[in-house]
Amino acid sequence: MTKKRHHYVPKTYLEGFTDDQGFLWVGRKDDPSKPLRLKPENTGFEKYYYSQTLDNGVRDDRMEDFFGKIESQWPALRLKLVQSEKIIPTDGGLIWQILGSQRVRVPAARDMMEGVLAHQVMVGLRQLDEVGELPPYPDGFPDIVDHVRIAIDPQKSIEGMGQMLRAFQWLIGRVGFEVIHNETESHFLTSDNPVSIFDSSVPDKLMRPYVIAPECQAIELLYPVDCRTLIRGRSGLAQRHSERGPKHVRLRDENQVRRINRITARFAYELIIANGPQHSGLLRAFADTSPVLENSVGWTGGIQSAPLIMAFGKRPKKQKWTD
Repeated sequence: MTKKRHHYVPKTYLEGFTDDQGFLWVGRKDDPSKPLRLKPENTGFEKYYYSQTLDNGVRDDRMEDFFGKIESQWPALRLKLVQSEKIIPTDGGLIWQILGSQRVRVPAARDMMEGVLAHQVMVGLRQLDEVGELPPYPDGFPDIVDHVRIAIDPQKSIEGMGQMLRAFQWLIGRVGFEVIHNETESHFLTSDNPVSIFDSSVPDKLMRPYVIAPECQAIELLYPVDCRTLIRGRSGLAQRHSERGPKHVRLRDENQVRRINRITARFAYELIIANGPQHSGLLRAFADTSPVLENSVGWTGGIQSAPLIMAFGKRPKKQKWTD
């Protein structure tokens, strides 16, 4: 049976953030005044999001099936993490699979990849314009190139997942991991972009998502497991764990929980997800803040004035692709 709903945030993952009645509090950055109360199966998905069309016109859903096999193993692994059980090598491999897939499969990553491709098309268009190889402009539209909007085939961002995953593997190879157990009165939240990676030596106002200098010694990765548990990676931890696996840490500092939730909310692309409305203040505070491509890139005299780089800013409206 063909699956229409392709969850970019797995249902099995979201079940760790439900309230006592099995519902999620889902805050939308596009409309922070109207949060929703939803079951895990009713959020974090798009129709046929991972489908690809083969040359013969047949829909190929193998990517969705692949993700489904990973997701099915998450509940048992989450229970181990929550109960501080020993993490064996196969568990560790599954953790990296889950972190990697959640980094590259979400709209925050795919839209970024499509944004890079759109930028490359625009660069080519401007180069043609500079050398006079474009057709004559219509009368009354001398700056028509400045108003061109580029749409990219979504299948291209599926193809780009592998390249992004290799970059992610480089990052996690430089950190050690620990499991944080939240023993405060506050709960962790999560989002539609639950893997946060950043340079923790940079002040909050200057922080850029996923931008890590090669010499950086302060890499931090955050991944909420459920509302009481979190995986944290840090470059200051041992690069290789002993046979006992990642260290389990008890967190009793409310300020640290608030810091983690603040970072998670900033990295949220469109949705902030929690087990209750206690995080509505963060939704309002970061409604116009998501990981996006730097929007100050300009063009002067045929030269790109700034490199493409990730930043925190308002999520742009995506140009719709039409086959």
